[in-house]
Amino acid sequence: MKQLIVLVLCIFAITACNREDDTVGNKLGLEALAVKKTDQKGHRKFPDEKLKELARNKEHINLTAADANKMFEKIKQHKPYNVDTMNLFKTAVYRFYSNVTVKGKKLIPGVKSGAEIGINEDLFQALGAGIDALNKDLSKKEKATENMTDSSIAAGIKAQLRNFPN
Repeated sequence: MKQLIVLVLCIFAITACNREDDTVGNKLGLEALAVKKTDQKGHRKFPDEKLKELARNKEHINLTAADANKMFEKIKQHKPYNVDTMNLFKTAVYRFYSNVTVKGKKLIPGVKSGAEIGINEDLFQALGAGIDALNKDLSKKEKATENMTDSSIAAGIKAQLRNFPN
């Protein structure tokens, strides 16, 4: 169950977690995120190009699963969360899912460790556990997946990745 929650949170982060009213910023040490621009409300604003550049390079993202979980707890409680943490999380998720393939209606991670894609191992394991939980859940729901194909599942993942970092 915990793994499924992690996966749902990953998908939530990829698609809709840019709530400017509830964000605060703090530099977490990655120079790629050290941007001084702010939006109309004074929140630090990170150009999409900077996040895409970070997502595509191998610079290590020092974000633990515990840090990500704390952020999501704040979001669930409608409390301000750290926008830098969210940006790092989105970037880590992008790196992870960029290496996922689909075979037999199952998602298959294409890397074996967080080091291969520059993310903390515990976060890599949490994302992998989410994939395992999703695959298990999909295998139980034959009717819901009968119209799905490997290519349609892969296309859904690619569509989400094209929308990064939003």
